[in-house]
Amino acid sequence: MFGVEGVRVRGKVFACVGYDSDLLLKLPRDRIDELEAEGTARRVVMRGRPMKEWAFVDAAHAPAWSDLVDEAYAFVDSITPRG
Repeated sequence: MFGVEGVRVRGKVFACVGYDSDLLLKLPRDRIDELEAEGTARRVVMRGRPMKEWAFVDAAHAPAWSDLVDEAYAFVDSITPRG
């Protein structure tokens, strides 16, 4: 996923550290909208296209990383089939 190693839930990546040492997270679209509005995160853009459920959180917001990783885990856990 994005060419980096990440933590997974049943094989699905939900968080990793990007090339610029930013935290990369998968969260619901509306939660990313909130984080962008408050200036905590920026939506991932790939090939000129914004990703709906992926955002970067830079190191300036590192104190929030643990809680955001927990949110990302819960989100991906809830949408990933158990099998």
